[in-house]
Amino acid sequence: KNREKLKEFYLINMASERLLSQIVNKYEQYKLVQQTGIPLPLTFKINESKQLNEFKNILPYPVIIKALNVNEWRKKVSASVKGFVAGNPAEFLARCTPLLTNGFDIVVQEIIVGPDTNHYKYCACYSLKGTPLCEFTLRKIRQNTVIPSYLFCQNIDTIAKL
Repeated sequence: KNREKLKEFYLINMASERLLSQIVNKYEQYKLVQQTGIPLPLTFKINESKQLNEFKNILPYPVIIKALNVNEWRKKVSASVKGFVAGNPAEFLARCTPLLTNGFDIVVQEIIVGPDTNHYKYCACYSLKGTPLCEFTLRKIRQNTVIPSYLFCQNIDTIAKL
């Protein structure tokens, strides 16, 4: 918010305001990743109750239902529950209807079923000129624990082969 004033005095190591606003919005985040060509689960934005009937019979169940805006969800729904799972059209309607009624725009995303160890993260640090300084991957060992567990992997080629 005060980046322009502060950058005169500090080197600010932070993404642009535009990019940050896209990352906070789950559907905009999906579209950003889609542009890279990386395979990702089907994702749909729903902001009107009438869309529920359009989607309920065509969604690839199970799906996860999340708020379009993460911060709004944390304040009004739950700080610890990231979303709701729906395994069929009835569960989908039961979860989505109250959210839309309460003014939430939502994102519905296909769940890729498999073990927790199928979760990977790619992390990198770049110089101001865009040169990669450090790259590494993480492989999740357990998803649903109080503290998620990761296995660290330094070999970037490992993730590319998956």
